[in-house]
Amino acid sequence: MKKKKATENTVSEGIFGQEIGSFPVKNIKIKRWGFVTFGILTLLSSLIFFLLYLFDTISAINIYGLAILMKRIHIFLIFISLGLLIGIPALVCAHYQWHNGITLYENGMILRKNRRIWNWFWKDISRLDSQVTSITFAESDVAQKINLIMQNQQHQEMIIHHQYESMKSLVQQIRLSVLPILYDHAVNKLFNEESIIFRNDLKATLNGLVIKDQLIPYSKLDQPRIKNRYLEFILKPESKKIFQFKLHQIKNLDLLLQLIAYPPLINI
Repeated sequence: MKKKKATENTVSEGIFGQEIGSFPVKNIKIKRWGFVTFGILTLLSSLIFFLLYLFDTISAINIYGLAILMKRIHIFLIFISLGLLIGIPALVCAHYQWHNGITLYENGMILRKNRRIWNWFWKDISRLDSQVTSITFAESDVAQKINLIMQNQQHQEMIIHHQYESMKSLVQQIRLSVLPILYDHAVNKLFNEESIIFRNDLKATLNGLVIKDQLIPYSKLDQPRIKNRYLEFILKPESKKIFQFKLHQIKNLDLLLQLIAYPPLINI
């Protein structure tokens, strides 16, 4: 089914419950006051030059008459345009970005971007994928970039990019809120003899994972390894790698890891 981009919606914040945490966009204070300072300085500069030029023009009119005004009117328009076309938009942009960020609550989250607001309830989320990309320098990982992909029951998709303060904490809080719900729904489906599809050749059943038409019981699977953007499936007890898939090709990766860590038959 075709994915749809998450659409804007607004609801009362009270139904989300108690606030868990707030995560503004990175460097939001610099962006806010940068635009404000630039806008104010542009308006003040335009006003000062306009007034200085106005006084000079008045003096010139007293000497040469009104004809001098026609030669200088385009300069006045330039000063006015600088204030209206540059200074005011900068202040408006600062106003729009003032509250950009994500606020997490007990029952959901609110994402604000410029004048737009998205509200998502945890119970409506059907997919959760946290994608971690390592930034390597001199064969060593020096930083990590995290993106979070979510999809709701209406097949609308939201991608939270690595642009918020305390990104690791943000992702962790969302996982703690969403994964238990996804896990309970998945276990119910498995006990109803339904399967969970992660990709065409990878699915979860009540008795284990079916990987490329081969059933592997949960009890024989060790915790997978994530290496070089691949997910490696490990077989007990010899810790042997049996299959591997690219991370971005696995849908609902976080749920898959949760099912392997806590097999449904053990949690009856």
